[in-house]
Amino acid sequence: MTNESKELILNDFDNNIYIKNDFDNFLELREKKENSIMYTKEQKKELLIEFVKLNKRLPIGKEDYKLCHIGPFYQKLKFEIYEDNELYNYFSDYPLIIEGFDNYLEEKGIRDENITYTFDQKINLLIEYVNKNEKIPGYRTIYKDCNIGGFYYRYRKKIDSTEHEVYQKFINNIYIKNDFDDYLKTLNN
Repeated sequence: MTNESKELILNDFDNNIYIKNDFDNFLELREKKENSIMYTKEQKKELLIEFVKLNKRLPIGKEDYKLCHIGPFYQKLKFEIYEDNELYNYFSDYPLIIEGFDNYLEEKGIRDENITYTFDQKINLLIEYVNKNEKIPGYRTIYKDCNIGGFYYRYRKKIDSTEHEVYQKFINNIYIKNDFDDYLKTLNN
């Protein structure tokens, strides 16, 4: 905004001090935003460490530190931590941050203590669960540290007919076959 246009607007607001003050505040905030610092992810990680060392706590959701939105950055990191073990290792010297990550992972039921299952192992766990419990798992069902419920429902979405290979793979299990049949009925209606 040019100085001339600011002067024209300010002249119109001279009669109303409240509008003039609000406009001044708006211009000040806009200028701060234009002059704000753009941090890289690495710089933000260093600022997070610095923040935790200084305050001896984790940032809350909307907290800022050195003109950086450190709270939202930390929240975003928590979502990334499951897929990025290097990120977890990066913060391993800072127990408060690791504790926060662990709490998040435990709360979400994601932490699997580095157990990773192959596709075939997940199918075997699913069949084992269904045969043992005589029912289909719920969407959030964890069995032997594996989210077989989420796996099952993502896998089930792939079928569109009784000829589909996914359907054929489970035709011998009555519980899964019945669930697939019910699912196909809802697709056709």
